[in-house]
Amino acid sequence: MYSIKDLKKLFFILLMFCTVFFIPMQNFASSESPDQPSKISTIITCNNPFSGSLGPAMMGNFYNMSVTLTDSSGNPLANKSIAWNSESVGFQQPVTLTDENGVSVNTVYAYHEDRNRTYSATITARFEGDGDYADTSYSEIIQCYDIGPSEPNTYKISGNLSLENDIDNKSISGSNCSVRIVYPDDRWIETTTDSNGYFTINSNYNTGKVRICKPGFLAKEIQLDGLFDGTYGTGGTLNATIKIIAGDINQDDAINMMDVVELAKCFNSSLGSSNYNDACDLNQDQVINMSDVMILALNFNKTTK
Repeated sequence: MYSIKDLKKLFFILLMFCTVFFIPMQNFASSESPDQPSKISTIITCNNPFSGSLGPAMMGNFYNMSVTLTDSSGNPLANKSIAWNSESVGFQQPVTLTDENGVSVNTVYAYHEDRNRTYSATITARFEGDGDYADTSYSEIIQCYDIGPSEPNTYKISGNLSLENDIDNKSISGSNCSVRIVYPDDRWIETTTDSNGYFTINSNYNTGKVRICKPGFLAKEIQLDGLFDGTYGTGGTLNATIKIIAGDINQDDAINMMDVVELAKCFNSSLGSSNYNDACDLNQDQVINMSDVMILALNFNKTTK
């Protein structure tokens, strides 16, 4: 049997042992920052590269281009965003998603830049990475031989987008709006407005229509036929200030009771609220209130023309 004195002594020794051994070890362990898991490397490969050049017969046409995104082991990565960029060719979509096989397809539009010279064009498809996967990109440089039989020149279409409500005439940012040229055969190319609401897009054809969209606003459509001076093949530049109307919340090309219902769902909400909907904030003041109701009422029954 241990006496009370012995038990006290044993307790004291155990306490000192914990103080000397366990606590420093705990501090040492806590001072070590855990290794951050490294992101999985990724690879983009092109399934149908241009292989170096575009001749005169190929300029001014549309081509499907596809890339495949995989991890370093070759496993396809689905539902990842691929950003496309080039200064000398156009893309139908600025960003595309990969499918279940890791494949992402975009339509490339090789417009005529300068018929008097041969020039290089760089096409880039980039995955920006996410929490698990590292970024990667694919680039291809192609030579554009834009010299040959008479073909249509480039038509440059540019403009400034004006978003004004009819209550206090407050100017609203026209940035990040979709600007799309839709051709008679339903092919299309697209760009977006910059931070100042400005856009420019090139086409080899002066037919079709320009369609401009922004969530919460009625789409604007402008027919290209007859807007350029001269005839097909002479080229030209069109520049305009374009105004679009607020109120088409569900983007069905009409301002009607369906939009009233959508606005009612988030009435009296503000930025940060769970039911706040930016498309319903028609004057972009970060609050959905009677001012937005009045804007919708003034534009009620208007449709895209």
